[in-house]
Amino acid sequence: MNGHLTLRDRVKLQYLIENQPRITLSKSADCLTADPSTIYRELKSRAVHHPGKNVLYNHGDHFPECGRLHRFPYTCNACEKKHSCSRATRFYDAYAAQAAYEKNLRESRKHPYRSEEEMKALNRQISPLIFQGQSLYAALESNPQIHLPESSARRYIERGYFDCRNIDLPRTVRFQHPWKAPAMRIRPLPVTVLHNRTFQDYQDYCASSKRVTLQLDTVIGKLKDNHFILTLFEPQSRFQWGYILPKSAKAVNRKILKLTRQLTAAHSLFFDCILTDNGFEFQLLPLIESDPDTGELFFRVFFCDPYASFQKGGCERNHEFLRFFYQKGKTLDFIQQYELDEIFSQIDSLPRKSLGGKTSFQRFMELFQFDPSSILDIHEIVPEKLRMKK
Repeated sequence: MNGHLTLRDRVKLQYLIENQPRITLSKSADCLTADPSTIYRELKSRAVHHPGKNVLYNHGDHFPECGRLHRFPYTCNACEKKHSCSRATRFYDAYAAQAAYEKNLRESRKHPYRSEEEMKALNRQISPLIFQGQSLYAALESNPQIHLPESSARRYIERGYFDCRNIDLPRTVRFQHPWKAPAMRIRPLPVTVLHNRTFQDYQDYCASSKRVTLQLDTVIGKLKDNHFILTLFEPQSRFQWGYILPKSAKAVNRKILKLTRQLTAAHSLFFDCILTDNGFEFQLLPLIESDPDTGELFFRVFFCDPYASFQKGGCERNHEFLRFFYQKGKTLDFIQQYELDEIFSQIDSLPRKSLGGKTSFQRFMELFQFDPSSILDIHEIVPEKLRMKK
């Protein structure tokens, strides 16, 4: 371990302190392969403090803390009275701790890794050229002795390290301010669900043996719609299909369980793990990892990191074809399943450069040695009849 805790480590730490009452500092450090001092600092510095509720305990502006906070795990996560306690409390949250860590990491890297003399020398070389009306690219290209990437130079100018400003650059002020991500939403997944199912766990699982992943996602029309499209994507063949379902996690579970049993009965369960995002509709998927009747393991479920949909980019990218037929912001409540099947038949019958000119149908059958149309309501379409628009 390199000394920095990851989201998986923080999820595991929260899981341990909440579900193993006899856990100790040294044992938790062993489970995370970290130094005990790292765990100690993590719990002490990242736990969120909440003032007491009962004014009778208020001594001026100070609420007394419970004595249990002075011993491991230094938080109230596992306390049975945490919701009714009137004293000051401290709670450790893996998502909040990860967000605080990433913010601290960004702040620590903001300042240039150059001495004051080096920055002054760069300023003397670059600012006069910018004042003469040259572009930043031209100023750097005409002076090979300036060893500075253009992106770094732009950041230095924006942060005021040079005499020239953004207003002095020919085109910078014409562009809008970069979009900023919204504040973190309410945590979508409980730690008990995410434990051992993070994206890092998925990478370790795939590294241990050759795996076939099925990526899941949803396509939403309007927020007030009662239905969405559940899409299933196999990355190696780019084969994708979907179902119209009510907006609920139980509906997703029923459909995936039915599909899994059909594939198992036909001896063609081609995937052994599912990768999806943190949406509410996927929170119950771990309940159907194994057959409820026999206990046989069907697949493992893993979740992408929050706001990291690029980790299943193939599925996200393939939705571009679906948007040829259903534009964003248009309701999906009136779509019939046979219409959706026909659309995915068109998409999967399209020759692709990434597949060497083959279609997703052809590549899927090469990889898994069975015709998906025997189980799914998807069929291959000849090139002359392809119609990639509504």
